[in-house]
Amino acid sequence: MGEGLFDRAIIQSGAGRDFLGRERRLSQDLEGAPSAESLGTAFAQRLGVETTGADAVAALRALPVERINGDLNMMTLVVAGPRALYAGPVVDGRVVAMTPEAQYRQGRQRSVPVLIGATTADLSLEFAASKDATFAKFGADEAAARQLYDPTGQTPVEGVNRIVGSDRNMVEPARFVARAFAAQGAPVYQYRFGYVAEEKRATAPWGADHASDVAFAFDRLGGVLDHPTAEDQAVAMRLADYWANFARKGDPNGRGLPNWPRYEAGNDRLLSVTPQGGFDGEADPLKARLDFMQGRADNH
Repeated sequence: MGEGLFDRAIIQSGAGRDFLGRERRLSQDLEGAPSAESLGTAFAQRLGVETTGADAVAALRALPVERINGDLNMMTLVVAGPRALYAGPVVDGRVVAMTPEAQYRQGRQRSVPVLIGATTADLSLEFAASKDATFAKFGADEAAARQLYDPTGQTPVEGVNRIVGSDRNMVEPARFVARAFAAQGAPVYQYRFGYVAEEKRATAPWGADHASDVAFAFDRLGGVLDHPTAEDQAVAMRLADYWANFARKGDPNGRGLPNWPRYEAGNDRLLSVTPQGGFDGEADPLKARLDFMQGRADNH
């Protein structure tokens, strides 16, 4: 149904694997994924609406917007169990035929130029109280995970949780999507954003947080920073130039910009925006970690 609607796509920290955007049906409850109707009923009951049908719709519409919005956010999209309230995209067999990962595996996505990537300390959702608990989740792969994510044994649990969850939820899925489009022959440009604004560095020890690239890509630092520095602004101007070039012609490269190599699965090259504000077209420095995460995702 999307034929002709999209000329090219920019995907920033968009996940792409089913374990973050689990399949959810319109009316059929699945194991670990109640239907949209079940979640809607639970949401209404939480707000004190016990009726059904048109009466329930009228009662919900009469509620102040603050009560409705208060429980609808990204976290209530990804949680499971009784705390789940927000369905998100629903597989209805018509508008949404299947989950994104299933679409990509079958090559059913539209073959258009894609710019895709994630940040270096992206959305984690890993909150284990100890490193032992984090690594125990890898089962037979625990030793390999420790070697990749805490080789010296000195990384605090907060750091391990952040980078493990970031790779699982956003960084490896971004590469998965990049590979899916590249396999179709579409021009693909992958990035990894690691720059942290100078005033944020004391509170971001593990790298660039989820969505921190957005203000830079749109060159709108004043909306998120109290005192943007000249270095911050230089990064924003360059990143915005890449984004604008891609929007215009499907290729982010342009005069005065460091070369951004086209992504190919055989070389895993991408544009790294470094913590120091550099722009390097290089082989993915996280390849070993992402290969590990890919193996687990493909086998579970």
